[in-house]
Amino acid sequence: ITTLGLPAVRVVAEIAMAVAVGALLLAAFLVPPQRSGYLDVSGYRAVRAAASAALVWALAAALMVPLTVADSVGRPLGDVLDVGLLAQTVPRLSTATAWLVTALIALLVLAACRTVLGWGWTVVTFGLCLLGPLPVALTGHSATGGAHDIASDSLVLHVVAACLWVGGLVAVLATAVARGPDRTAALATAVPRYSRVALVCWGTLGLTGVVNALLRVAPADLFTTGYGA
Repeated sequence: ITTLGLPAVRVVAEIAMAVAVGALLLAAFLVPPQRSGYLDVSGYRAVRAAASAALVWALAAALMVPLTVADSVGRPLGDVLDVGLLAQTVPRLSTATAWLVTALIALLVLAACRTVLGWGWTVVTFGLCLLGPLPVALTGHSATGGAHDIASDSLVLHVVAACLWVGGLVAVLATAVARGPDRTAALATAVPRYSRVALVCWGTLGLTGVVNALLRVAPADLFTTGYGA
């Protein structure tokens, strides 16, 4: 269960996170609000979609905690599903702690998405959602290896750019297939704005990916070793 479940649940958590980020990006910056300051139909629909994604994200992130503990201590998942054992073990494992913090962030995003109606609080919720990728990205070999400052900073930018790019694309496509008289007007604003965001994310992904690669592999090894290739 742990061997198969850990990567599968992580994929679900990261996809849900990207969808939540993209939906809130759409509501906050890609479609205009009403003149009163309240969200328009497309923005409100995106916030509700972000709430659903945040729920999946929170559940998957919470499940990653015992899965990470089971993987780290080499015991079956059923053996670590004990509150006392988890309370003792999770603080000692940085990755398990990071997933616990991620689950709490997702729950806060879920609660916010269920209550916000105005544009200003939607921007705040979007900023909170952007914190979601950070706990896990700031743990592991990037945070402890050589040149860890550059590695961690570039990896954070890499992950955030990926969430904005992929999640924003999903949100724009969802708007394109949605039914309603507001769809054309929303796309007329969302598509060109997203295009500019995607270009910045594309450049950021490329640059930070090269930086991370060069921190781990010497340039000559790119052509002389299998790992470099």
